[in-house]
Amino acid sequence: MSKLIIQRTLNGLDTEYKTDGLNEHELERLGVLYDERKEIIQLNQFDWNISITNTATQKVISLIRKGNDRAGRAGFYAIRLFVAKGTIINGLFNYLQKIAARYVQHISQSTLNSQDYSDLLNEIDDNTQGSTVILTRAIFDKTCYKVVDYNQQLDAVLNDPILELVKKTYLFNRAEAINVNTFKEIGFTDFGLLENSVRKLHIENPDNFIASININNNSITTSNFGEASFQVYALNSEQVTIKDKFLKPHTVNSSPFTLKRPEPVAPVYSENHGYRGEKSSSGGMILIGIISLLIGAAGGYFLPKYFLKSEPKTVLAIDPLEHQEATSEFELKVMADKSQSFVLESNHSNLNNYTFKYDSSSKSWKVRKRSDDSKDDKLLTQVLLKEVLGPDSALIPDFLSEMEEIAPGSINMIENLKNVADSSNQNSTQVGSNANGIESNTKKKEISTSNKSVKQTEASGQQNVKNSPAGKIPEKKEAHNESNEAQQ
Repeated sequence: MSKLIIQRTLNGLDTEYKTDGLNEHELERLGVLYDERKEIIQLNQFDWNISITNTATQKVISLIRKGNDRAGRAGFYAIRLFVAKGTIINGLFNYLQKIAARYVQHISQSTLNSQDYSDLLNEIDDNTQGSTVILTRAIFDKTCYKVVDYNQQLDAVLNDPILELVKKTYLFNRAEAINVNTFKEIGFTDFGLLENSVRKLHIENPDNFIASININNNSITTSNFGEASFQVYALNSEQVTIKDKFLKPHTVNSSPFTLKRPEPVAPVYSENHGYRGEKSSSGGMILIGIISLLIGAAGGYFLPKYFLKSEPKTVLAIDPLEHQEATSEFELKVMADKSQSFVLESNHSNLNNYTFKYDSSSKSWKVRKRSDDSKDDKLLTQVLLKEVLGPDSALIPDFLSEMEEIAPGSINMIENLKNVADSSNQNSTQVGSNANGIESNTKKKEISTSNKSVKQTEASGQQNVKNSPAGKIPEKKEAHNESNEAQQ
């Protein structure tokens, strides 16, 4: 919200009007408020001029008119408008003139005690918008001068963000008699010299793919990253780096600079190579073809005898980034995502609270709980997958198989999971085998009258259990048994 201070030299420098919330002592410390009579006297040929002063968060636009104090000495009054940095005000010069005219009217009518400019300040706020220019944090600790045409381009100059890079700048009317030597004698610096040391970079962001901007390793915080087009002002000596949403850095060396989202790369498959260049044996392919034919022939003969004939289901090739209908045990779906990666979702009772994401940049699967506000994706590990599946941990091989079908080749990134799943199946088989052995021993015990034979058989069964993978990893067998009990 814009604020206002009006100052006048009477018995010194007096504040005639102040908006609530402004700290005069702090503004004096920052050099925003001070007695400018020295400059005004030396610039006596100008009836009025404009200055722009910058603080860390605000810029102050002052309309300064020449006048006299109570003793008849040279003085001035100043209309000082406080607005946020990085803003543009339409009709700014006109508003400054309206405030000055109302102030002069209060002086002539002796009504200074009833001053009110809230209506004009509200109009200014209604005509204020954010700039699309991102500025370097560097600032020139200088007082500069700049000669402009008040009648044609004053508003454009007042709203130019480059003025925010200088501590204070006086704007003088080109129509007045200008003596550059006078400015230099006062100690002013030509603004054009500093302006030439600033690069104005035009950035095109058509895909909203910018994550951050750094100027000389200083991260710039702004809402402009979502704009399709904006500008960056930086010193010629500063390096400007843009990071995309894959966190890949791009150095900006030219203008205009365009950042686009990379096109997705589809998997390539050839006759002699699998996905991602993996070689497949020609002999293995022939064997698989023969087995497929035999299974197909057997299925065509026996299946009609035991099952009702159903309509054939058409299988379509689906782009990984498009929606995929669920046809599996876990009802996995491939959902479109804003990045090149894709996300798996499931309606399975044990998985519907989780989201699985394949990160193409790191080539790994990640998972997160949907209720987690932090949105922190965790690397999919053996322990985490067992935790997610819970009582259905025995179905890990089926889950991995379905993931393999959706993203061929990605299963290699979680080979440990697959090995553990295979080990779990092996444990299940071994436990079944041991159970059969115990049942056989029991039958022998009923038929045989020899206690010695029974003891030897039981000892043999115990030795088999000890040597099996289940005997080495007892916790795996217990988890499997718990899973079977839960299913029953």
